[in-house]
Amino acid sequence: MKFSTILSAAAALTFVNAEVTSKANFGVVTIHSGSSYQYGSINKDSDKLLVNGKGDAVTFNLKNGELTDQDNAKIAPGTNGFLATSSKSDTSFSVKDDRYLVYNGQDFYACPDGGNTYLSTKSCENGVSVELLAQ
Repeated sequence: MKFSTILSAAAALTFVNAEVTSKANFGVVTIHSGSSYQYGSINKDSDKLLVNGKGDAVTFNLKNGELTDQDNAKIAPGTNGFLATSSKSDTSFSVKDDRYLVYNGQDFYACPDGGNTYLSTKSCENGVSVELLAQ
C-alpha cells in the first residue's frame, strides 16, 4: 500500500504547470530521493525558510528573477546562504526545466542547524542538496 501511495504522489507531482512564473502563487516540495527530504515542505518561521519545519506553509511568486512569498515579502539569501525574507531585492531566481526553482542556476541545500533545517543557497556541514519542485 505504501508503494501505491508513493506512486500516486509521484504521479501527481508530474502535472506541474510549465508556466510557473505566470501563476500568482505556487508551492514547492523538496526532492532528494531516498532521504527524509523527499517531498518535504517549505515553511516560514518568523523570517526564515525551513525544510520540514514548524511555521506556516509558503507559496511563492517569481517575477523578473525576484522571488516573493504570499505576503509579498522579498526572499533572499543571507550571508550564510539561508533563505529568509529581506528588504533587499535579489533577481537571481529562475525556473529550470519548466519545473525546478533554482538560484543562479543551482539547486538548494537543506542545512540542519540548531534543531531546525534551513533552506540554503550554499552547501553546509551535514547539508543535503535538494531540488525545489514547483507545483
